[in-house]
Amino acid sequence: MLKHFAFMYILGVIVSDGGFSSSGVHTSTCVKLSASKTYYWSKDFGRGFRYALAKVGISSMRDKDGVTRHENGKTVEFRSWRSFQTPFVRWMKDSLLGLRSSTPKSQIPIQADWILRMPHDWRVAFLQGVSDGDGWANITEPNAGITSMVNKDFLIRLLTSLGVEASRSTPNVIIRKKDAVRRAARLPMFRHAAGRQERLTRIMVMLDSVKRRRISEEELKTIMALHKQRFSSGQITKELLSKFGIFRRSSTIRNVIKRNSKKKVENLD
Repeated sequence: MLKHFAFMYILGVIVSDGGFSSSGVHTSTCVKLSASKTYYWSKDFGRGFRYALAKVGISSMRDKDGVTRHENGKTVEFRSWRSFQTPFVRWMKDSLLGLRSSTPKSQIPIQADWILRMPHDWRVAFLQGVSDGDGWANITEPNAGITSMVNKDFLIRLLTSLGVEASRSTPNVIIRKKDAVRRAARLPMFRHAAGRQERLTRIMVMLDSVKRRRISEEELKTIMALHKQRFSSGQITKELLSKFGIFRRSSTIRNVIKRNSKKKVENLD
């Protein structure tokens, strides 16, 4: 990774999963990263983060693992890494991203229009940092996107500048259109979040290879049988892909179920 790409990647991680700690030293701060152990690639994410920091001359270390308990009682174990305190990180946070306020960054949008004027590959590196932290890819819809409560407008402009059309949908920026999904996969959208990029690439392959045709009688019987067994529309999508080699959107599955359930009621009348 070239130094300028590492720099942009770090900025992207800061915008997504990065946190800060200053330990009372107002001129310096450190950036921290935590990644759930649920993701098999979380170690690679952390190592990639540390490598990027090293490329721009910032020392870092592996931090203690932790556990987060959610309101529903579910616990999530995570791995952590952090840089050493430095004025350089403080400058990146305050001046380059406009996060000078003591308000948590999850509550204030970044001020970084300069990123949109940078060369294409620089913007891709920044997007990868954001996406490795807060991005996702959904095979059953199929679509991809980034979760963000405060930076939706900026991220849509960033994606648009890279030729990827996206739209708002709380709390996400969503990439829905087939051509946009293909472009996002080819950037690539993710760098170290291997599982997400694998799903996005698989979506692209499905969109490129699966021939659209009317739902056959055998497909219909399978859909209704699985629905009767309480399979979700997403699960049915995967079953159809496995059995017939045909991809159907979850929304298509739901419409088929609704239409045929209605026919059964009418026949009973």
